[in-house]
Amino acid sequence: MIREERTSFLAGLTLVIYAFLQWIEKGIFLFPFPLNEPIIFIVYFYLLFLNNWKLTYDIFFLGLAVIFKMFSQQLFWSFFLSNESLELLYEGIWTDLFYLLYAISWIIFSIFYFRKQGQRISYLFIFILLIPFFLGVLLNHPIFEILSFVIFIGMSRYNKVERKNLSLVCLICFLELGKLVMLL
Repeated sequence: MIREERTSFLAGLTLVIYAFLQWIEKGIFLFPFPLNEPIIFIVYFYLLFLNNWKLTYDIFFLGLAVIFKMFSQQLFWSFFLSNESLELLYEGIWTDLFYLLYAISWIIFSIFYFRKQGQRISYLFIFILLIPFFLGVLLNHPIFEILSFVIFIGMSRYNKVERKNLSLVCLICFLELGKLVMLL
């Protein structure tokens, strides 16, 4: 297991242990999904640090996707804004705009990530990968995003794509799955 995978695994394991302890104490499985985006943000910058701050196009757009996803969450803004400002933010389009920018950054990341590997993966296959993601963003339903992440991980494993960024994608998929479990 490479250090990027180990870092992502430990972040996910920490959240699972927290949820399990909540289950033991309160009898309900509470996954701390409001903390997903800050944790992904911290892990992303730690992985950049581990790789000596080497910033390629795919890593850059993955970082933009992580930042925009964090900015699209209302909990993030609740730390910095007053109640009146939060009401104005919720009534406006800013969180939706950040979510749209997250989707665009993720799509560009996916294209750069798979095209960096050479001619083994066609644009049609990338397009098929992004259809469930785009549906998940438009319908605001996480099951489609998770399906897209699973296809992404499967394509990466099948085509033996480099594993450094894949560990963060696996962590994102795992945390989105935890959020889906909490919504059910």
